[in-house]
Amino acid sequence: HPVYAMAITGTENAHSLTSVSTDGRMCQWSLANLSQPTESRQLKLNKKDVTATALAFGEGETNEFCIGTEDGRLLKAQVHS
Repeated sequence: HPVYAMAITGTENAHSLTSVSTDGRMCQWSLANLSQPTESRQLKLNKKDVTATALAFGEGETNEFCIGTEDGRLLKAQVHS
């Protein structure tokens, strides 16, 4: 699971880490166990993998996030769609 960008999200008592990579993979990780992601999915736009190079969640947001791509696009995505 190559990691290009990541962000920690969650509540006061429960946190997780979300990562994206240029191979189009979005992974969610438990901070208690970083050896394997708890969730993983392929990010696609028009049936093509999204080459993510940046990741940002809004303040207090745990599901919806924005990604920046290698070709200069800004896209919205959801951890749980």
